[in-house]
Amino acid sequence: MRAGQLRHTVTIKRPVATINGYGEQTMTWVPVATDIRVGINPATAKEDVEGRQVEHEITHQVKMRYRDDIGPTMRVYYGDRILEIRSIINLRERNREMRLQCVEVNDG
Repeated sequence: MRAGQLRHTVTIKRPVATINGYGEQTMTWVPVATDIRVGINPATAKEDVEGRQVEHEITHQVKMRYRDDIGPTMRVYYGDRILEIRSIINLRERNREMRLQCVEVNDG
């Protein structure tokens, strides 16, 4: 993999369940890896109209060097954008590079 393809810097976070002051379980996101160099390419975009609401779904392919500590329940944080990992592909099964299939989410 050529370094020029990895022009974006991201943080990868995993979900951790915590208990708040009211005894309720909440989900927080804890960094697994920071300052990771990746390549991000938009893959698809679709729009669904449900009643009067319009829902947008944008998928991305994130290409990066292989890591064994990344899982499909994690998220990629790129600036103010959040990409939810849906699947992970170990390219050519050589443990050198991987592709994350992601969906952009709005946590607003």
